Amino acid sequence: MKLENEKRVLVGGICDDEQYVHDEVEKILADYEADNDVKIELKHYDMAETLLEERDDLDFLFLDIEMPGIDGIAAGMKLRNWNYDYKIIMLTMRTDKFAEA
Repeated sequence: MKLENEKRVLVGGICDDEQYVHDEVEKILADYEADNDVKIELKHYDMAETLLEERDDLDFLFLDIEMPGIDGIAAGMKLRNWNYDYKIIMLTMRTDKFAEA
């Protein structure tokens, strides 16, 4: 987290292969910004491979579980093994993967 003009700035990521998820999360975070006097900078990834290659420094990450190629669970484990300190929020509509996530 950093400061910009006395306002907290959070850098977050969204990793999902569906554009509508990016759009919905952006709307939710825009409301959060307005209600909490914080600025959120978002980085977008459409696949886990890109997320893992770029190795961005984030405060939080919304990570889809089911994506082509590397899935979100495997990507999340790699990030944890690399000692990334940010919070990961798993996104899924699959109840059978909830416990594993």
